[in-house]
Amino acid sequence: MIHHFPIENDSTIWACTNTGLNRINFNSGGTYAIHTITKSDGLISNDINDVEIINDTVWVATKKGLCYFKKAVIQEKETANILSLTLKEMIVNNQKTIGEDLKLSYHKNNIDFKLQAITHKNSNNINYKYRLKEIDSNWNTSSNRLISFPSLSPGTYTFEARAQVLNHPNNLLVTKRFKILTPFWRSWWFYSLCFVVIASLVYLFFKIRVLSYNEDVFRELIRLAIKRLKRKEQFYTFRSNGEDFKITTMDILFVNSQGNYLDIVTKKKTYTIRCKIGDFLGTVPDALEFLRLHRSYIVRIDQVSSKGRNWVMIKDHKIPVGETYLNELDKIHF
Repeated sequence: MIHHFPIENDSTIWACTNTGLNRINFNSGGTYAIHTITKSDGLISNDINDVEIINDTVWVATKKGLCYFKKAVIQEKETANILSLTLKEMIVNNQKTIGEDLKLSYHKNNIDFKLQAITHKNSNNINYKYRLKEIDSNWNTSSNRLISFPSLSPGTYTFEARAQVLNHPNNLLVTKRFKILTPFWRSWWFYSLCFVVIASLVYLFFKIRVLSYNEDVFRELIRLAIKRLKRKEQFYTFRSNGEDFKITTMDILFVNSQGNYLDIVTKKKTYTIRCKIGDFLGTVPDALEFLRLHRSYIVRIDQVSSKGRNWVMIKDHKIPVGETYLNELDKIHF
Protein backbone atom coordinates (compact mmCIF):
# COMPACT_ATOMS: atom_id res chain seq x y z
CA MET A 1 0.00 0.00 0.00
CA ILE A 2 1.42 3.40 -1.03
CA HIS A 3 0.93 6.21 1.52
CA HIS A 4 2.59 9.07 -0.31
CA PHE A 5 4.30 9.85 -3.65
CA PRO A 6 6.77 12.76 -3.09
CA ILE A 7 8.42 14.15 -6.24
CA GLU A 8 12.09 15.02 -5.89
CA ASN A 9 12.66 16.32 -9.46
CA ASP A 10 11.71 15.61 -13.09
CA SER A 11 13.43 12.22 -13.08
CA THR A 12 13.06 11.06 -9.47
CA ILE A 13 10.06 10.23 -7.32
CA TRP A 14 9.73 8.46 -3.97
CA ALA A 15 7.14 5.92 -2.92
CA CYS A 16 6.27 5.71 0.79
CA THR A 17 4.67 2.30 1.37
CA ASN A 18 3.86 0.03 4.27
CA THR A 19 6.65 -2.31 3.13
CA GLY A 20 9.48 0.19 2.89
CA LEU A 21 10.78 3.30 1.09
CA ASN A 22 11.32 3.23 -2.68
CA ARG A 23 13.29 5.69 -4.81
CA ILE A 24 12.37 5.52 -8.53
CA ASN A 25 14.78 7.00 -11.10
CA PHE A 26 13.52 7.45 -14.71
CA ASN A 27 16.16 7.32 -17.44
CA SER A 28 16.03 9.16 -20.79
CA GLY A 29 15.55 5.89 -22.67
CA GLY A 30 12.27 5.16 -20.93
CA THR A 31 13.75 2.76 -18.42
CA TYR A 32 13.77 3.20 -14.69
CA ALA A 33 15.56 1.89 -11.61
CA ILE A 34 14.08 1.30 -8.16
CA HIS A 35 16.12 1.44 -4.98
CA THR A 36 14.31 0.04 -1.95
CA ILE A 37 15.22 0.69 1.67
CA THR A 38 13.54 -1.32 4.43
CA LYS A 39 13.87 -2.15 8.10
CA SER A 40 16.44 -4.79 7.22
CA ASP A 41 18.55 -1.99 5.76
CA GLY A 42 18.46 0.03 8.98
CA LEU A 43 15.11 1.88 9.00
CA ILE A 44 13.27 1.66 12.30
CA SER A 45 10.03 0.63 10.59
CA ASN A 46 8.84 -0.52 7.14
CA ASP A 47 5.62 1.50 7.44
CA ILE A 48 6.62 4.84 5.84
CA ASN A 49 4.34 7.89 6.15
CA ASP A 50 6.38 10.54 4.38
CA VAL A 51 9.83 11.48 3.13
CA GLU A 52 11.51 14.87 2.85
CA ILE A 53 14.78 15.62 1.02
CA ILE A 54 16.72 18.54 2.48
CA ASN A 55 19.99 19.25 0.68
CA ASP A 56 21.74 15.87 0.62
CA THR A 57 19.83 14.31 3.54
CA VAL A 58 16.74 12.09 3.31
CA TRP A 59 14.42 12.41 6.34
CA VAL A 60 12.06 9.46 6.71
CA ALA A 61 8.90 9.61 8.84
CA THR A 62 7.89 6.10 9.92
CA LYS A 63 5.13 4.78 12.16
CA LYS A 64 7.73 4.30 14.89
CA GLY A 65 9.62 7.59 14.56
CA LEU A 66 11.87 9.75 12.45
CA CYS A 67 15.22 8.71 10.97
CA TYR A 68 17.48 9.95 8.23
CA PHE A 69 20.39 9.04 5.95
CA LYS A 70 22.57 10.63 3.29
CA LYS A 71 21.05 10.52 -0.21
CA ALA A 72 24.36 10.06 -1.99
CA VAL A 73 25.01 6.67 -0.42
CA ILE A 74 21.94 5.06 -1.99
CA GLN A 75 24.06 4.26 -5.05
CA GLU A 76 26.27 2.16 -2.76
CA LYS A 77 23.47 -0.17 -1.80
CA GLU A 78 25.40 -3.25 -2.89
CA THR A 79 28.21 -2.52 -0.44
CA ALA A 80 28.18 -3.09 3.31
CA ASN A 81 28.63 0.59 4.16
CA ILE A 82 26.89 2.40 7.01
CA LEU A 83 24.59 5.01 5.46
CA SER A 84 24.13 7.07 8.58
CA LEU A 85 24.96 7.00 12.28
CA THR A 86 23.12 9.12 14.83
CA LEU A 87 22.90 9.46 18.59
CA LYS A 88 19.15 9.12 19.04
CA GLU A 89 18.97 9.69 22.80
CA MET A 90 21.06 10.35 25.87
CA ILE A 91 19.32 8.92 28.92
CA VAL A 92 20.40 10.07 32.40
CA ASN A 93 18.99 8.14 35.37
CA ASN A 94 16.24 6.79 33.08
CA GLN A 95 15.30 10.30 31.90
CA LYS A 96 15.87 11.59 28.35
CA THR A 97 18.31 14.51 28.35
CA ILE A 98 19.09 17.03 25.63
CA GLY A 99 21.70 19.75 25.23
CA GLU A 100 25.37 20.15 24.42
CA ASP A 101 28.23 20.02 26.95
CA LEU A 102 25.87 18.95 29.72
CA LYS A 103 26.78 19.53 33.36
CA LEU A 104 25.15 16.87 35.52
CA SER A 105 24.84 16.63 39.29
CA TYR A 106 27.05 14.03 41.00
CA HIS A 107 24.07 11.65 41.54
CA LYS A 108 23.08 11.77 37.84
CA ASN A 109 25.76 9.28 36.89
CA ASN A 110 23.82 6.42 35.31
CA ILE A 111 24.22 7.26 31.60
CA ASP A 112 22.78 5.44 28.56
CA PHE A 113 23.37 6.31 24.90
CA LYS A 114 20.97 5.04 22.23
CA LEU A 115 22.58 4.83 18.78
CA GLN A 116 21.07 4.25 15.36
CA ALA A 117 22.94 3.12 12.26
CA ILE A 118 21.35 2.63 8.84
CA THR A 119 22.78 0.35 6.18
CA HIS A 120 21.41 -0.99 2.89
CA LYS A 121 21.99 -4.57 3.83
CA ASN A 122 23.34 -6.82 6.59
CA SER A 123 21.55 -4.72 9.18
CA ASN A 124 21.65 -7.68 11.55
CA ASN A 125 25.45 -7.56 11.46
CA ILE A 126 25.90 -3.98 12.64
CA ASN A 127 28.39 -3.60 15.47
CA TYR A 128 28.88 -0.43 17.47
CA LYS A 129 32.31 0.60 18.65
CA TYR A 130 32.37 3.07 21.54
CA ARG A 131 34.47 4.55 24.31
CA LEU A 132 34.70 7.34 26.85
CA LYS A 133 37.71 9.14 25.44
CA GLU A 134 39.11 10.38 28.75
CA ILE A 135 39.24 6.94 30.41
CA ASP A 136 39.35 4.43 27.53
CA SER A 137 42.24 4.28 25.09
CA ASN A 138 40.72 1.23 23.37
CA TRP A 139 37.34 0.89 21.65
CA ASN A 140 34.69 -1.42 23.05
CA THR A 141 32.39 -3.36 20.70
CA SER A 142 28.71 -4.22 21.11
CA SER A 143 25.90 -5.41 18.84
CA ASN A 144 23.43 -3.62 21.11
CA ARG A 145 22.69 -0.04 20.11
CA LEU A 146 22.01 0.90 23.76
CA ILE A 147 25.35 1.67 25.41
CA SER A 148 25.26 1.95 29.21
CA PHE A 149 27.68 3.48 31.73
CA PRO A 150 26.39 2.92 35.28
CA SER A 151 27.78 4.80 38.30
CA LEU A 152 30.29 7.08 36.58
CA SER A 153 32.62 9.03 38.85
CA PRO A 154 32.69 12.84 38.77
CA GLY A 155 34.71 14.15 35.82
CA THR A 156 34.58 15.42 32.24
CA TYR A 157 33.81 12.85 29.53
CA THR A 158 33.57 12.63 25.75
CA PHE A 159 31.46 9.75 24.43
CA GLU A 160 32.54 8.56 20.96
CA ALA A 161 30.84 5.93 18.83
CA ARG A 162 31.25 4.36 15.40
CA ALA A 163 29.32 1.66 13.52
CA GLN A 164 30.52 -1.01 11.14
CA VAL A 165 29.06 -3.89 9.13
CA LEU A 166 30.94 -7.16 8.77
CA ASN A 167 34.10 -5.47 10.11
CA HIS A 168 34.15 -2.92 7.27
CA PRO A 169 35.42 0.36 8.79
CA ASN A 170 33.82 3.73 8.02
CA ASN A 171 34.50 7.35 8.88
CA LEU A 172 31.18 8.17 10.56
CA LEU A 173 31.65 9.26 14.17
CA VAL A 174 29.24 10.64 16.77
CA THR A 175 30.44 12.42 19.89
CA LYS A 176 28.80 13.76 23.03
CA ARG A 177 30.53 15.79 25.74
CA PHE A 178 29.24 15.93 29.29
CA LYS A 179 30.49 16.57 32.81
CA ILE A 180 29.49 15.01 36.13
CA LEU A 181 30.02 17.55 38.88
CA THR A 182 31.83 16.78 42.14
CA PRO A 183 29.55 16.83 45.23
CA PHE A 184 30.09 19.99 47.22
CA TRP A 185 31.29 18.11 50.32
CA ARG A 186 34.22 16.73 48.32
CA SER A 187 35.30 20.08 46.90
CA TRP A 188 38.40 21.90 48.12
CA TRP A 189 36.46 24.98 49.19
CA PHE A 190 34.19 22.89 51.43
CA TYR A 191 37.20 21.27 53.12
CA SER A 192 38.75 24.69 53.59
CA LEU A 193 35.52 26.11 55.02
CA CYS A 194 35.14 23.21 57.45
CA PHE A 195 38.72 23.61 58.60
CA VAL A 196 38.26 27.33 59.20
CA VAL A 197 34.97 26.82 61.07
CA ILE A 198 36.31 24.00 63.25
CA ALA A 199 39.53 25.85 63.96
CA SER A 200 37.56 28.97 64.92
CA LEU A 201 35.23 27.04 67.22
CA VAL A 202 38.11 25.20 68.86
CA TYR A 203 40.00 28.46 69.34
CA LEU A 204 37.00 30.23 70.88
CA PHE A 205 36.18 27.29 73.13
CA PHE A 206 39.69 26.95 74.45
CA LYS A 207 40.14 30.69 74.80
CA ILE A 208 36.93 31.22 76.77
CA ARG A 209 36.45 28.00 78.73
CA VAL A 210 39.69 26.08 78.98
CA LEU A 211 42.75 28.29 78.93
CA SER A 212 41.32 30.33 81.77
CA TYR A 213 41.03 27.31 84.07
CA ASN A 214 43.18 24.32 83.36
CA GLU A 215 46.16 23.88 81.08
CA ASP A 216 46.06 20.11 81.64
CA VAL A 217 42.54 19.92 80.24
CA PHE A 218 43.77 21.94 77.24
CA ARG A 219 46.52 19.40 76.62
CA GLU A 220 44.06 16.50 76.91
CA LEU A 221 41.60 18.07 74.48
CA ILE A 222 44.38 18.78 72.00
CA ARG A 223 45.46 15.15 72.31
CA LEU A 224 41.94 13.88 71.68
CA ALA A 225 41.43 16.27 68.76
CA ILE A 226 44.65 15.13 67.09
CA LYS A 227 43.72 11.51 67.74
CA ARG A 228 40.31 12.00 66.09
CA LEU A 229 41.76 13.83 63.08
CA LYS A 230 44.49 11.23 62.62
CA ARG A 231 42.41 8.08 62.60
CA LYS A 232 45.06 6.27 60.64
CA GLU A 233 47.08 3.85 62.75
CA GLN A 234 50.52 5.03 63.89
CA PHE A 235 53.39 2.58 63.90
CA TYR A 236 56.54 2.31 66.00
CA THR A 237 59.50 0.56 64.39
CA PHE A 238 62.47 -0.76 66.33
CA ARG A 239 65.07 -3.54 66.45
CA SER A 240 65.03 -6.21 69.16
CA ASN A 241 67.28 -9.25 69.46
CA GLY A 242 68.57 -8.76 65.94
CA GLU A 243 65.09 -8.54 64.40
CA ASP A 244 63.18 -5.55 63.02
CA PHE A 245 59.66 -5.03 64.33
CA LYS A 246 56.76 -2.74 63.43
CA ILE A 247 53.90 -2.46 65.90
CA THR A 248 50.94 -0.12 66.19
CA THR A 249 51.47 2.39 68.97
CA MET A 250 47.91 1.73 70.19
CA ASP A 251 49.07 -1.75 71.28
CA ILE A 252 51.71 -0.33 73.65
CA LEU A 253 50.64 -0.44 77.33
CA PHE A 254 53.69 1.12 78.96
CA VAL A 255 57.49 1.35 78.78
CA ASN A 256 59.82 0.28 81.62
CA SER A 257 63.42 1.46 81.77
CA GLN A 258 66.19 -1.00 82.61
CA GLY A 259 69.24 1.25 82.48
CA ASN A 260 70.19 1.65 78.82
CA TYR A 261 67.44 -0.75 77.79
CA LEU A 262 63.69 -0.40 77.57
CA ASP A 263 61.02 -3.04 77.97
CA ILE A 264 58.14 -2.16 75.62
CA VAL A 265 55.12 -3.94 77.08
CA THR A 266 52.30 -4.48 74.56
CA LYS A 267 48.96 -6.28 74.71
CA LYS A 268 50.54 -9.49 73.41
CA LYS A 269 54.23 -9.54 74.38
CA THR A 270 57.19 -7.57 75.71
CA TYR A 271 60.05 -6.30 73.52
CA THR A 272 63.46 -5.26 74.84
CA ILE A 273 65.35 -2.58 72.91
CA ARG A 274 68.48 -0.57 73.50
CA CYS A 275 67.21 2.94 74.17
CA LYS A 276 67.19 5.43 77.05
CA ILE A 277 63.80 6.29 78.45
CA GLY A 278 64.43 10.00 77.86
CA ASP A 279 64.76 9.35 74.13
CA PHE A 280 61.60 7.25 73.73
CA LEU A 281 59.09 10.07 73.39
CA GLY A 282 61.14 11.54 70.56
CA THR A 283 60.86 8.32 68.55
CA VAL A 284 57.12 7.60 68.65
CA PRO A 285 54.87 9.32 66.05
CA ASP A 286 52.13 10.19 68.58
CA ALA A 287 54.07 11.39 71.63
CA LEU A 288 51.00 13.15 73.11
CA GLU A 289 49.45 9.73 73.75
CA PHE A 290 52.22 8.89 76.25
CA LEU A 291 52.98 10.30 79.70
CA ARG A 292 56.04 9.86 81.90
CA LEU A 293 55.02 9.09 85.50
CA HIS A 294 58.27 7.79 86.91
CA ARG A 295 61.94 7.96 86.11
CA SER A 296 61.56 4.35 84.95
CA TYR A 297 58.04 4.34 83.47
CA ILE A 298 56.21 5.89 80.54
CA VAL A 299 52.53 4.90 80.12
CA ARG A 300 50.08 5.18 77.26
CA ILE A 301 47.30 7.45 78.54
CA ASP A 302 44.34 5.68 76.95
CA GLN A 303 45.47 2.34 78.44
CA VAL A 304 45.15 3.58 82.04
CA SER A 305 42.07 1.99 83.64
CA SER A 306 42.31 3.60 87.11
CA LYS A 307 44.61 5.77 89.22
CA GLY A 308 45.40 6.47 92.83
CA ARG A 309 47.43 9.02 94.76
CA ASN A 310 50.77 7.63 93.57
CA TRP A 311 49.93 4.82 91.13
CA VAL A 312 48.01 3.91 87.99
CA MET A 313 46.60 0.60 86.78
CA ILE A 314 47.08 -0.71 83.23
CA LYS A 315 45.40 -4.10 82.88
CA ASP A 316 47.05 -6.18 85.66
CA HIS A 317 50.07 -3.91 86.03
CA LYS A 318 50.26 -1.41 88.89
CA ILE A 319 52.64 1.37 87.78
CA PRO A 320 54.19 3.56 90.48
CA VAL A 321 54.13 7.36 90.15
CA GLY A 322 57.27 9.17 91.28
CA GLU A 323 57.10 12.05 93.73
CA THR A 324 58.32 14.52 91.12
CA TYR A 325 55.65 13.29 88.66
CA LEU A 326 52.54 13.44 90.88
CA ASN A 327 51.23 16.53 89.09
CA GLU A 328 51.25 14.56 85.85
CA LEU A 329 48.33 12.48 87.19
CA ASP A 330 46.05 15.48 86.54
CA LYS A 331 46.62 14.97 82.81
CA ILE A 332 44.86 11.59 82.91
CA HIS A 333 41.08 11.92 82.50
CA PHE A 334 38.43 9.24 82.29
